[in-house]
Amino acid sequence: ERLASAGVPETQVKLIPYDHEANPMIHTLVEAQLSVRFAKDRGWKNLLVVAVPFHVPRAAMTIASVAGIEHPDLQISSYPGTPLDWEAESMHSQGMVGTRYAFLDSELDRIERYMAKGDIAPYEQLENHFARTSFPAR
Repeated sequence: ERLASAGVPETQVKLIPYDHEANPMIHTLVEAQLSVRFAKDRGWKNLLVVAVPFHVPRAAMTIASVAGIEHPDLQISSYPGTPLDWEAESMHSQGMVGTRYAFLDSELDRIERYMAKGDIAPYEQLENHFARTSFPAR
């Protein structure tokens, strides 16, 4: 409904199937894998990542990391969702409670941790991936 009210045609919205009963734990890496595989199966060449502003860097970096392995031709673009008050208390999808500003700090820590673990590609690889991304003319 919200996308339709923003002028996005229903034909342009695709829901990615996920079995929540078989796999109740969904997180950014799983979402990235599902999204990249969904795009690859359909022959898509572009994917737009939309997330709350504090999560955009890690979400885009994770999807670009997965794309680099599974669908290297996939161009990744990102866009922050609706701006929200950085100082307002909020609940993170993983149950943390705090300000969005604090969540940003947590996201930056996670980027470093997941890079060390290998779930997010090194900065140099990501820079090369994003540098290849071109945006269609408006």
